[in-house]
Amino acid sequence: EGQWTEGNGFCDHVDNILENISKNADIQCVKGTAHLPKGYSPKIFK
Repeated sequence: EGQWTEGNGFCDHVDNILENISKNADIQCVKGTAHLPKGYSPKIFK
């Protein structure tokens, strides 16, 4: 209790959105937040 946990959050298709942003803008996009759950590794879309 009192810790952030992983889950789908408010958007269950955020990975698809970030992948499209990265591809269409031709930039890396990092999935993460200022409050990462313990043991979470940010996912980088290229």
